[in-house]
Amino acid sequence: MHAFTIQLLDAIAHGTTVARATASLPQTSAESQSVQAELIGALGGVGGWKVSPWSPGATLSAAPMPASWVHRSGDALDLSGLRFEVEFALVSTADGSFMIAPALELMRSRLEAGADWPDHAKTADLLVTAGLVLGTSQPLPSQGELICEIELVAGTERKSATTSLSIEALVEAAKWTADYAQRIGLAFPAGTPVITGARMGPLEFAADHIRAEITGFGAVEVADAAGGSGSR
Repeated sequence: MHAFTIQLLDAIAHGTTVARATASLPQTSAESQSVQAELIGALGGVGGWKVSPWSPGATLSAAPMPASWVHRSGDALDLSGLRFEVEFALVSTADGSFMIAPALELMRSRLEAGADWPDHAKTADLLVTAGLVLGTSQPLPSQGELICEIELVAGTERKSATTSLSIEALVEAAKWTADYAQRIGLAFPAGTPVITGARMGPLEFAADHIRAEITGFGAVEVADAAGGSGSR
């Protein structure tokens, strides 16, 4: 097992971060991918994926999420220390196509804050993801381009935003992620969600309930199991 994998697992287990001065950094993309695979193996297997936004000619990066980090809308979780993003998730189907669902990404770095970390380390750290909360899946819309309104309520705070949605870009990113999973030897079965870039956030709240609704796609919500610790 790579030394950086051990350091990240220790940080996850104890809710701490890896110190930059003592980090055993991966030096290549292959090493970062190996750390990702080792982390997922140690944490119980793949439950979802995060990928950077797709555009023609873009260099993409992706990271798996442990199955225990993938939650359903309405679940109660410990939200302390987390940031949040409102996203769309594409969910793979048995015939190789995708459905779409609203999602909240949970975010927490295992790397010391304020330090200069190379991209290989950030990739190995699963691109700062701490999992996702997945809403109800539905078929992809027939329109290729959409404008959607987002309304987010977190305790007494309310935020709104407008986002443009390219179905082609989402699907291309999800397909690339499926190929990436195969290249590094990780699973991508039917039902796998892929989040593809923030539509709102990252945000920090101290709230006992967070709910985001995307026009035409429904809502996704999560409660704080601690009753309002939020991300102080």
